[in-house]
Amino acid sequence: MKNLLCVYPGSASERAAFFGRHGARLRERGVRLVLANDWQSERDRALFDEFVELPPPEQVLAAARALERWAASGRVDGVLAAGEAALAPGAWLASRLGLPGVGVDGALACLAKNVSRARLAERRVPVPEFRLAASASDVRAFAAEHGYPVVLKACASSLGRLVTKVERADLVDAAVARVRAGLGASHDVRRLIEYAELAALEVDCDPLETFLVERYFDGAPLETDGIVLGGKACVFGVIEQTLTPPPRFYVESYCLPAERPPELLRVVEAVSRAALTASAVDSAGFSIELRAKGEDVRVIEVNARLGEDDAFADLFEAALGFVPLAKCIELALGELSGLEARLREHWCLAYQCGFVGGAVAAVPSEHALAALGSQGIRAAATVRVGDPWHVAPHPEAFPHLAWALASDPSSSTRAFERARRAADALDVRVEPHATLD
Repeated sequence: MKNLLCVYPGSASERAAFFGRHGARLRERGVRLVLANDWQSERDRALFDEFVELPPPEQVLAAARALERWAASGRVDGVLAAGEAALAPGAWLASRLGLPGVGVDGALACLAKNVSRARLAERRVPVPEFRLAASASDVRAFAAEHGYPVVLKACASSLGRLVTKVERADLVDAAVARVRAGLGASHDVRRLIEYAELAALEVDCDPLETFLVERYFDGAPLETDGIVLGGKACVFGVIEQTLTPPPRFYVESYCLPAERPPELLRVVEAVSRAALTASAVDSAGFSIELRAKGEDVRVIEVNARLGEDDAFADLFEAALGFVPLAKCIELALGELSGLEARLREHWCLAYQCGFVGGAVAAVPSEHALAALGSQGIRAAATVRVGDPWHVAPHPEAFPHLAWALASDPSSSTRAFERARRAADALDVRVEPHATLD
């Protein structure tokens, strides 16, 4: 039997969806599943063969020591670290054991946004103009050179946390105060600091005192996702994102493939590959955010993990005919020798978003979801009745209430129209409750 250590593998529902479907097949192949997480559900006890208790993901040092103790008492044949929470301790352990993984240096480049920016710029991978800042005067000096709007972001942030767009000079003081106030409480910042200590790597700044200021690059939001194996990136395709209206930076929909000129798509893929090389990302899934304005393509963020969003796995499985996480398991176990991705039809994943805090009062009925299914549209709510619903600046704020996935034989635009209508029509309601946030 091969022991696969699954480090912080998503939410309970995500674990149930994947391992409930694929767990038996993995065991038939001789894979023993070990859940390393800060908690386990009743369903987990049936899905996994063993449980390693970890602290919350921001406590990287304690998590690494717990993983190290377990690895010393039993054989580890693969470390699955395919999510944001798993990257730091998973990369460290895989490297320490000589197993496939992104490596400690590649993980640092993806955790520390300032390190990522510096490496990309040094290798002439196009990024927005940027600078480290510690005060409002630093931001104004940068804007005097590059103009407004600018974007402030913590040196460690994920899923849009601690990211603020500043439109003009009179808004700088308040924006800087918000970002600086959040640095000390940020789990992302703590993860970075503890990871750098664990791996004995330099972050090149104090993440508790400094942040990035960047020129806002007003281009079309694009994304590439895939897996790097042996220095060769298999790109699943170029995705076009639709973002929520400013000042928020959340995704409202993903279209795969992006309906853009073939020449631009080739440039986006080439820039993505260069970004992976510059970031030292290998033996891992990846997700890269980019912006394109005409032929000018800039890298916004490089992540050494598969894309993380509601129903993202469903999108790729439908479009590619395989499950990316299953391929990452093969990669972690040293069983993946090569990979090709061929898109099937055109797809769109659209979300219904909510920006009013309160409690969830209604979700779509099974009958309504089945009716969409009869039209070839897959849909679901991401919440349950009674769930609290938080909005920014609450640290757990994330706007996706429900999603719809639709296809079209030849047009992502038509797939978008079908998915958008379906997502908007889903009966999800939040009863406002001001005291929740």
